[in-house]
Amino acid sequence: MGRSPESAALSLRRHFGRLGLAAAVVFCSAAATGLGAGGPGGAAKPGQVRFGISPDSWRGLNRNDARAAIDLWARKVLGLRESHLEAVPFLFASNRELEAALRSGNIDAASMLTEQFLGIEAEFAPDAVYAMVKEDSITEQYVLIVHRDAGISSVAGMRGRKLALQATSRTGLAPLWLEVLLASESLPGADRFFSRVISCDSPSKAVLQVFFDQAAAGIVTARALELSGELNPQIRHDLRVVATSALVVPAVFFFRSGFDRTIRDQIEKAMLGLHKDMAGRQVLTVFQGDAIRKLTPRDLQATRDLIRDYARVHARLSGAALSAPSASLPAEPAAPAGESLAAVPGKAGIARSPIVRDGERGAFVP
Repeated sequence: MGRSPESAALSLRRHFGRLGLAAAVVFCSAAATGLGAGGPGGAAKPGQVRFGISPDSWRGLNRNDARAAIDLWARKVLGLRESHLEAVPFLFASNRELEAALRSGNIDAASMLTEQFLGIEAEFAPDAVYAMVKEDSITEQYVLIVHRDAGISSVAGMRGRKLALQATSRTGLAPLWLEVLLASESLPGADRFFSRVISCDSPSKAVLQVFFDQAAAGIVTARALELSGELNPQIRHDLRVVATSALVVPAVFFFRSGFDRTIRDQIEKAMLGLHKDMAGRQVLTVFQGDAIRKLTPRDLQATRDLIRDYARVHARLSGAALSAPSASLPAEPAAPAGESLAAVPGKAGIARSPIVRDGERGAFVP
């Protein structure tokens, strides 16, 4: 309360990478009118395009600050870009609510992590899917890192040690990759293998945990590790990569089937051309992207393979858990409107390993 939009935008700028594709698309549709407090209801007004944004895209951000910041950047873009559409974004408290709104036609498009999308793709069958481009790539690659002086030469050597995990929208698939990696070496799940898993809200925090020997190992994006090494050559010298993931697409955006084709084509044209003028490039820069690209089925194959492999590992780990009782960690509840949102429960049947967030016990869930 009492903060100007400019102040809110400045304070949130370092977090805007989490909003990424969702917010950039909102700008393409012209006038952002503020975030809905929950799911929409009823038919859209003429010219309105209703966007659903998954809770994972906004993890850790205050709803009111986000509204002020989006309004500011939308005004700046609208000063240079004409459109007759009105974008109405809705921030959902859970993935299930977002999916229900898609199912009922109460939203026209959605931005979500790829894991969630692939779980509902067959039901909604969108004919076009989009992703943010960063440094000429729509993918991220995860790396498992250790300090050269830690005496760890393999994944098995991390048993009983502490792991620092970059927990942003770009690393939503990292916990799945970790479980698959552990299983490939016949090791227990992360909750039993590591003494603690710390969730870091920025890649630099995860890197520095390992660099200063506060954690034995860390998972970050290869891009983040490379940037850290450029800023501090000692990091490049002291840290070593033990394992590397396949190239995966972390988040996507799509329109529901049956949405007005003319309007969709208009928004698509704006999205795909966002990088071609100064105003569009400014928006993309704020949200840590270079362009938006329309995907082909092949683009998501490696991500499908990872999620398929994780499903097999998860089924095996769940079976083992049934035969060996263990303490469970409660999931964090969905925050009320206007409060900072943490991770909230997503699709049933997909559970993540327990994660310690900022020194507190919590559950890292989709």
